[in-house]
Amino acid sequence: MLDVRVRYGESIPHWKQKASQRGASRVMPRKSIIARLGVMTDYFKIIGYIVLSLVFAVVVYNVVNRIAAYINQPIAKVTVLGEFGYIDQQTLQNRIEPFVNTGFLDVNLEQLRHKLETTPWISHVEIERVWPNELKINLNGRQPIARWGAHGLLNNVGEPFLVKDVSAYKDLPLLAGPDDAHVQVMQQYQIISQLLRPMDFFIASLTLEDTGHWTVVTNTGLELVLGNNDIVDRLRRFNRAYDFSLKDKIDNIARVDLRYNNAMAVAWKDPSKEIETNKATKMLARQ
Repeated sequence: MLDVRVRYGESIPHWKQKASQRGASRVMPRKSIIARLGVMTDYFKIIGYIVLSLVFAVVVYNVVNRIAAYINQPIAKVTVLGEFGYIDQQTLQNRIEPFVNTGFLDVNLEQLRHKLETTPWISHVEIERVWPNELKINLNGRQPIARWGAHGLLNNVGEPFLVKDVSAYKDLPLLAGPDDAHVQVMQQYQIISQLLRPMDFFIASLTLEDTGHWTVVTNTGLELVLGNNDIVDRLRRFNRAYDFSLKDKIDNIARVDLRYNNAMAVAWKDPSKEIETNKATKMLARQ
């Protein structure tokens, strides 16, 4: 029979404690395992979010591309409105075509507008997109009113522009003056034209000298020297003299100098025929 004795109060020897610990296995704390599982779960969540974001981005990209392809259809129609006048339609088409061989949204409207406005006969262009596949172009054409110097033309507001062959417009009046005076000359041309029209005169040429003096040559070859001021008053004075004594003699008049304040000098083609007319003209000019 085994005799077992337990002594209360006695401590276990130090060597026995070490012996009992030497062969024991170490148990991992429960809290450490749970923490590691939580970290792994977070990693899986992050990976899941990344995958979902990539899938969403791919879906959005495809949807946007489909919408863009639907909106950005190839240009199928170009409508050009306005007064063509002297505008060559083939030239116009050649300038438009390179810009419309693309999509509805890809057309560079600013570059197309600039290209068209460099055409000699076009002064202003407005362009708008008309969905789904049309461009509408509104043109303001230049209408030549007069020749400007040796190589240019002027429209009704005095804008100068160049053409290849200005001789084709030889029937237009010739205006001349300093390079920067085209607007002033056109304005004076319009004023003088109105004053000469009641006498059935039309301007063949109008010249502004560097000194500021104006000279008109009419369609009949009559030269009117107007000076540099009081142009309207001088032409009205000429109108009175014309009605009073010059009208019947106009074919024999070469030049009328209106630079005098209270008179005018008439140069006759054949002075011997017009002695009495000279006297009458001087009397009227002094009134």
